[in-house]
Parts: sequence; C-alpha cells; structure tokens
Amino acid sequence: MRARVKECAGADCTIRFLGTSRPGTRRRGSMEVCGNQVKSAVLRAKRKGARSSSVRRRTPAERVVDGWAMPE
Repeated sequence: MRARVKECAGADCTIRFLGTSRPGTRRRGSMEVCGNQVKSAVLRAKRKGARSSSVRRRTPAERVVDGWAMPE
C-alpha cells in the first residue's frame, strides 16, 4: 500500500494527511470538520433545489383515473 501526502480539499483548511485508501480518492483531512461542512452544503443545495423546482405533485383527485387511484 502506497501512502500519499495530500492537502485537504476544504476551502479554508490547511490540514495535510496521508492518503492511504486503495483508490487514493480521499479528499478531506478531517471528516468531522471539513467533510461534514461539505456534506451539509450539498444537502442544503439539494433541499433548496427541490423546493424551487417546477415539478408539482399531483393531488389525490388528479391521480384518480377511471375510478382507480394511481400511485405516485
């Protein structure tokens, strides 16, 4: 196994770490700090995008076709 010295990809983080994962894809020095910030930002963006989307859910009355309730 080959360790690589890497810098954290966090915007204002200065941590350096040994990347020991097999594919070498680790990007954060500390998941508790930098990784959590990134995951929280991604989740906020997803939630914001879901609220502002133009897709509208059908009402129960709109889901009824020929007397049968259609699932979402």
